[in-house]
Amino acid sequence: MYNQKVDLRKGNELMLFLTSNGKPVAYATSCGYDQSADTIDTSNKMSGNWKDFIPGQNSYTISSESMLSMTSGQMSFAAMKAIADAQETVDFVIAERLEENGDYVAGNVVAKGKAMFTALSLKADNGAVCTASTTLQGKGESVGGVPFIVPSMPVISMEGTTTTPGTVVLSVNGYALTANIAAVVLGSDASLFALSQSSIVQSGGRASAQITITYSPDAVGTDAAVIKLTSTGADDVLIPITGVAAS
Repeated sequence: MYNQKVDLRKGNELMLFLTSNGKPVAYATSCGYDQSADTIDTSNKMSGNWKDFIPGQNSYTISSESMLSMTSGQMSFAAMKAIADAQETVDFVIAERLEENGDYVAGNVVAKGKAMFTALSLKADNGAVCTASTTLQGKGESVGGVPFIVPSMPVISMEGTTTTPGTVVLSVNGYALTANIAAVVLGSDASLFALSQSSIVQSGGRASAQITITYSPDAVGTDAAVIKLTSTGADDVLIPITGVAAS
Protein backbone atom coordinates (compact mmCIF):
# COMPACT_ATOMS: atom_id res chain seq x y z
CA MET A 1 0.00 0.00 0.00
CA TYR A 2 1.17 3.51 -0.79
CA ASN A 3 0.16 6.60 1.17
CA GLN A 4 1.86 9.83 0.10
CA LYS A 5 1.08 11.59 3.38
CA VAL A 6 2.89 8.85 5.31
CA ASP A 7 5.57 7.72 2.84
CA LEU A 8 6.98 10.98 1.46
CA ARG A 9 9.14 13.63 3.13
CA LYS A 10 9.56 17.32 2.39
CA GLY A 11 13.09 18.70 2.13
CA ASN A 12 12.76 20.74 5.33
CA GLU A 13 12.14 17.53 7.30
CA LEU A 14 15.67 16.19 6.73
CA MET A 15 18.78 17.70 8.31
CA LEU A 16 22.53 17.05 8.30
CA PHE A 17 23.97 16.45 11.77
CA LEU A 18 27.75 16.54 12.34
CA THR A 19 30.20 15.32 15.01
CA SER A 20 29.52 12.89 17.84
CA ASN A 21 27.28 15.39 19.67
CA GLY A 22 24.93 15.41 16.68
CA LYS A 23 24.68 19.16 16.09
CA PRO A 24 22.71 20.11 12.96
CA VAL A 25 24.33 22.45 10.46
CA ALA A 26 23.04 25.82 11.66
CA TYR A 27 20.45 27.54 9.46
CA ALA A 28 20.89 24.98 6.68
CA THR A 29 18.85 25.51 3.54
CA SER A 30 19.70 22.17 1.92
CA CYS A 31 21.69 18.99 2.38
CA GLY A 32 22.63 16.28 -0.07
CA TYR A 33 24.10 12.79 -0.33
CA ASP A 34 25.68 11.36 -3.50
CA GLN A 35 26.93 7.78 -3.77
CA SER A 36 28.71 6.17 -6.68
CA ALA A 37 30.59 2.98 -7.49
CA ASP A 38 33.80 2.43 -9.41
CA THR A 39 33.79 -0.11 -12.20
CA ILE A 40 36.61 -2.36 -13.35
CA ASP A 41 36.75 -3.03 -17.07
CA THR A 42 36.77 -6.77 -17.73
CA SER A 43 36.13 -6.58 -21.48
CA ASN A 44 37.81 -9.40 -23.37
CA LYS A 45 37.66 -11.34 -26.62
CA MET A 46 34.52 -13.12 -25.43
CA SER A 47 32.67 -9.85 -24.75
CA GLY A 48 31.75 -9.28 -28.38
CA ASN A 49 30.75 -5.70 -29.24
CA TRP A 50 29.81 -4.79 -25.68
CA LYS A 51 32.09 -3.80 -22.83
CA ASP A 52 31.90 -5.76 -19.62
CA PHE A 53 32.56 -4.66 -16.04
CA ILE A 54 32.66 -5.84 -12.45
CA PRO A 55 31.93 -3.52 -9.52
CA GLY A 56 34.81 -1.82 -7.72
CA GLN A 57 34.66 0.29 -4.58
CA ASN A 58 31.78 2.48 -3.43
CA SER A 59 32.27 6.13 -2.48
CA TYR A 60 30.04 8.99 -1.40
CA THR A 61 29.99 12.72 -0.70
CA ILE A 62 27.83 14.84 1.58
CA SER A 63 26.96 18.46 0.84
CA SER A 64 25.25 21.30 2.66
CA GLU A 65 24.13 24.85 1.93
CA SER A 66 23.46 27.16 4.86
CA MET A 67 23.23 30.74 6.06
CA LEU A 68 26.01 32.19 8.17
CA SER A 69 25.51 32.14 11.95
CA MET A 70 27.87 34.01 14.30
CA THR A 71 26.54 32.35 17.46
CA SER A 72 28.90 30.06 19.35
CA GLY A 73 27.81 26.55 20.28
CA GLN A 74 26.23 25.92 16.87
CA MET A 75 27.53 23.93 13.91
CA SER A 76 28.27 27.21 12.13
CA PHE A 77 30.73 28.10 9.38
CA ALA A 78 33.36 28.87 12.05
CA ALA A 79 32.82 25.51 13.77
CA MET A 80 33.07 23.61 10.49
CA LYS A 81 36.19 25.56 9.49
CA ALA A 82 37.88 24.62 12.75
CA ILE A 83 37.21 20.94 12.05
CA ALA A 84 38.37 21.30 8.44
CA ASP A 85 41.56 23.12 9.54
CA ALA A 86 42.38 20.26 11.91
CA GLN A 87 41.68 17.73 9.14
CA GLU A 88 39.56 15.77 11.57
CA THR A 89 37.15 13.01 10.66
CA VAL A 90 33.59 13.76 11.73
CA ASP A 91 30.53 11.60 12.30
CA PHE A 92 27.62 12.56 10.08
CA VAL A 93 23.96 11.66 10.08
CA ILE A 94 21.30 12.66 7.58
CA ALA A 95 18.02 12.11 9.34
CA GLU A 96 14.53 13.35 10.00
CA ARG A 97 14.63 16.28 12.39
CA LEU A 98 12.97 16.06 15.80
CA GLU A 99 12.53 19.05 18.12
CA GLU A 100 13.72 18.46 21.66
CA ASN A 101 14.11 21.09 24.38
CA GLY A 102 14.32 23.91 21.85
CA ASP A 103 16.94 22.15 19.73
CA TYR A 104 16.94 19.65 16.88
CA VAL A 105 18.01 16.00 17.20
CA ALA A 106 18.21 13.17 14.68
CA GLY A 107 15.19 10.94 14.19
CA ASN A 108 14.83 8.23 11.53
CA VAL A 109 18.20 7.87 9.82
CA VAL A 110 18.58 8.06 6.02
CA ALA A 111 22.39 7.74 5.94
CA LYS A 112 25.20 7.89 8.46
CA GLY A 113 28.94 7.30 8.63
CA LYS A 114 32.23 9.16 8.87
CA ALA A 115 33.56 11.88 6.57
CA MET A 116 36.09 14.67 6.26
CA PHE A 117 35.74 18.19 4.88
CA THR A 118 37.04 18.61 1.34
CA ALA A 119 35.51 22.00 0.49
CA LEU A 120 34.17 24.92 2.50
CA SER A 121 33.21 28.28 1.04
CA LEU A 122 31.64 31.51 2.28
CA LYS A 123 29.73 34.03 0.20
CA ALA A 124 28.81 37.55 1.35
CA ASP A 125 26.84 39.49 -1.28
CA ASN A 126 25.78 43.09 -0.72
CA GLY A 127 22.23 43.32 0.57
CA ALA A 128 21.90 39.58 1.11
CA VAL A 129 22.32 37.12 3.99
CA CYS A 130 25.79 35.54 4.04
CA THR A 131 25.83 31.91 2.93
CA ALA A 132 28.15 28.93 3.25
CA SER A 133 28.68 25.81 1.15
CA THR A 134 30.16 22.60 2.50
CA THR A 135 31.33 19.35 0.90
CA LEU A 136 32.51 16.27 2.79
CA GLN A 137 34.07 13.08 1.47
CA GLY A 138 32.83 9.88 3.07
CA LYS A 139 35.30 7.51 4.74
CA GLY A 140 34.51 3.85 5.05
CA GLU A 141 31.02 2.38 4.89
CA SER A 142 27.87 4.46 4.87
CA VAL A 143 24.89 2.84 6.54
CA GLY A 144 21.40 3.94 7.34
CA GLY A 145 17.90 4.02 6.04
CA VAL A 146 14.86 2.27 7.41
CA PRO A 147 15.72 -1.28 8.53
CA PHE A 148 14.35 -3.96 6.22
CA ILE A 149 14.55 -7.71 5.69
CA VAL A 150 14.69 -9.44 2.30
CA PRO A 151 14.01 -13.20 1.99
CA SER A 152 14.94 -15.09 -1.17
CA MET A 153 11.44 -16.58 -1.50
CA PRO A 154 8.07 -14.95 -0.75
CA VAL A 155 6.31 -18.34 -0.62
CA ILE A 156 7.75 -21.79 0.08
CA SER A 157 6.46 -25.17 -1.09
CA MET A 158 8.00 -28.41 0.16
CA GLU A 159 7.60 -32.14 -0.17
CA GLY A 160 8.45 -34.98 2.18
CA THR A 161 7.37 -38.34 3.52
CA THR A 162 6.89 -39.75 6.98
CA THR A 163 10.22 -41.52 6.59
CA THR A 164 12.20 -38.99 4.54
CA PRO A 165 12.00 -35.32 5.57
CA GLY A 166 12.14 -32.63 2.90
CA THR A 167 14.49 -29.64 3.04
CA VAL A 168 14.63 -26.19 1.48
CA VAL A 169 17.24 -23.46 1.93
CA LEU A 170 15.98 -19.91 2.50
CA SER A 171 18.42 -17.01 2.08
CA VAL A 172 17.75 -14.01 4.32
CA ASN A 173 19.40 -10.59 4.09
CA GLY A 174 18.90 -7.58 6.33
CA TYR A 175 19.88 -3.96 5.70
CA ALA A 176 20.23 -0.87 7.93
CA LEU A 177 19.51 -3.05 10.94
CA THR A 178 19.88 -2.05 14.57
CA ALA A 179 19.20 -5.53 15.98
CA ASN A 180 19.53 -9.19 15.02
CA ILE A 181 16.90 -10.93 12.89
CA ALA A 182 14.69 -13.43 14.71
CA ALA A 183 13.08 -16.33 12.83
CA VAL A 184 10.18 -18.42 14.07
CA VAL A 185 7.58 -20.80 12.59
CA LEU A 186 3.94 -20.12 13.45
CA GLY A 187 0.69 -21.97 12.85
CA SER A 188 -1.08 -25.18 13.84
CA ASP A 189 1.43 -27.29 11.85
CA ALA A 190 4.49 -25.33 13.00
CA SER A 191 5.96 -28.32 14.83
CA LEU A 192 6.43 -30.11 11.50
CA PHE A 193 8.76 -27.41 10.14
CA ALA A 194 12.16 -26.92 11.81
CA LEU A 195 14.60 -24.06 11.18
CA SER A 196 18.36 -24.57 11.28
CA GLN A 197 18.71 -21.28 13.17
CA SER A 198 16.34 -18.92 14.95
CA SER A 199 18.57 -15.82 14.98
CA ILE A 200 20.72 -14.05 12.38
CA VAL A 201 23.39 -11.78 13.81
CA GLN A 202 23.74 -8.28 12.35
CA SER A 203 27.02 -6.41 12.15
CA GLY A 204 27.27 -2.81 11.01
CA GLY A 205 23.61 -2.86 10.01
CA ARG A 206 23.96 -5.91 7.70
CA ALA A 207 22.87 -9.48 8.25
CA SER A 208 22.99 -12.44 5.93
CA ALA A 209 22.38 -16.15 6.41
CA GLN A 210 20.97 -19.29 4.85
CA ILE A 211 18.32 -21.05 6.90
CA THR A 212 17.64 -24.70 6.18
CA ILE A 213 13.97 -25.59 6.64
CA THR A 214 13.26 -29.24 7.40
CA TYR A 215 9.76 -30.61 6.85
CA SER A 216 9.01 -33.81 8.82
CA PRO A 217 5.38 -34.82 8.22
CA ASP A 218 3.71 -37.29 10.54
CA ALA A 219 0.96 -38.32 8.13
CA VAL A 220 0.07 -38.23 4.45
CA GLY A 221 -1.57 -34.96 3.46
CA THR A 222 -0.92 -31.23 3.31
CA ASP A 223 0.51 -29.11 6.11
CA ALA A 224 0.83 -25.33 6.35
CA ALA A 225 2.61 -22.80 8.51
CA VAL A 226 4.17 -19.32 8.35
CA ILE A 227 7.79 -18.28 8.86
CA LYS A 228 8.00 -14.93 10.61
CA LEU A 229 11.17 -12.81 10.36
CA THR A 230 11.49 -9.81 12.68
CA SER A 231 14.05 -7.15 13.65
CA THR A 232 13.66 -3.93 15.62
CA GLY A 233 12.37 -1.13 13.42
CA ALA A 234 11.85 -3.35 10.36
CA ASP A 235 8.51 -4.48 8.97
CA ASP A 236 7.75 -8.08 9.89
CA VAL A 237 8.20 -10.52 7.00
CA LEU A 238 5.68 -13.37 6.78
CA ILE A 239 6.46 -16.28 4.45
CA PRO A 240 3.67 -18.83 3.92
CA ILE A 241 5.01 -22.38 3.77
CA THR A 242 3.18 -25.44 2.50
CA GLY A 243 4.31 -29.03 2.90
CA VAL A 244 2.89 -31.94 0.92
CA ALA A 245 3.43 -35.35 2.47
CA ALA A 246 3.38 -38.27 0.05
CA SER A 247 2.89 -41.89 1.00
